[in-house]
Amino acid sequence: MTALLQSRVTGDVQPSVHSTAAGLCISPALRERLAALPLRRLHARHQLLHDLHTEPFMGNLWRGQLGAWWHENAPATFDALMGSEDRGRLWALKAPWSDEPWVPAGAVLETRITLIGPAVAHEAAVLDALAALGQLGLGGRAEAGRRSHARILDLYAESLPGCGDVHTDALALLESDAAHGHTFAVGPGSEPQPIHVTLSRPLRIKRDGEVFVGLPSMEQLLRRTLGRLVQILPMPEPESAPAHLHDGSITAADHRSGLFDPDDHAAWMRAADECVCLAHELHAWQWKRHSRRSGQDMPLEGLTGRLHYQGNRAMLLPWLQLADWLQIGSKTTFGFGAIEAV
Repeated sequence: MTALLQSRVTGDVQPSVHSTAAGLCISPALRERLAALPLRRLHARHQLLHDLHTEPFMGNLWRGQLGAWWHENAPATFDALMGSEDRGRLWALKAPWSDEPWVPAGAVLETRITLIGPAVAHEAAVLDALAALGQLGLGGRAEAGRRSHARILDLYAESLPGCGDVHTDALALLESDAAHGHTFAVGPGSEPQPIHVTLSRPLRIKRDGEVFVGLPSMEQLLRRTLGRLVQILPMPEPESAPAHLHDGSITAADHRSGLFDPDDHAAWMRAADECVCLAHELHAWQWKRHSRRSGQDMPLEGLTGRLHYQGNRAMLLPWLQLADWLQIGSKTTFGFGAIEAV
């Protein structure tokens, strides 16, 4: 099935060497770690052969089907991806979405998986599972006897401009902002360009221990993005790391993690704090997923919609581009936290 694999470039403009240097300050140590973090984004398109009856958000169903295939056919991949929750969630899923519980035969469903760091080594098994996804039969517990099947239409790996078909890395992604045409020149008397953020899949973040369903600030989005890096990037060696890094007091996305230069971190957070939301259209979603492990229905909720911010694009947009690939918040392997920013 991997014969369908292609490499697609998201643009045709060559990136400059330091395209974000003018607005985004990154220490040499962090640059080195980001450059050593490989990323791979895989896409699949399936066409339904039968009607599909499911919840609008298909992340739980897709994750379950992929996990079942890996468990049966690629145990090492199953252990690396399905067992990675405590090791930084080294992959992220963007599953199909439907506003209706019924999806008709003939509909085309798009799936995206991002592999992070060591998970990139499992690309072949992930592609094979995506190719086999429609053959497994799609549907929930109640539809076991009338599951839908699908045929694979397209299967490809995405690469950044100038990268060809090789794996990209987190630093290249941060520095690709200008290459994507997202940096706009602002002349005398002209208005700064806003930052447009789309929450294309439910964003599930917490504040004070509770799932947050209010208006997300840029500071919250930035902290979740930096917190994702704290989860997945190698930590400094004990002898060079701050003492409190090992005493349990560190919080996600805090510069005290040793990953971020304190002055750089302060500048990023100041820019985020000064960023204002001009307009927004948000929708709160609530539903339940059935956990095979516990045998119980688990409540889930999150926010989708669009937000328009005014702020320092040069300093903030590169981090949002990285958040687009990594996905942020909790439950990213269930399809949560997919955002787009321009």
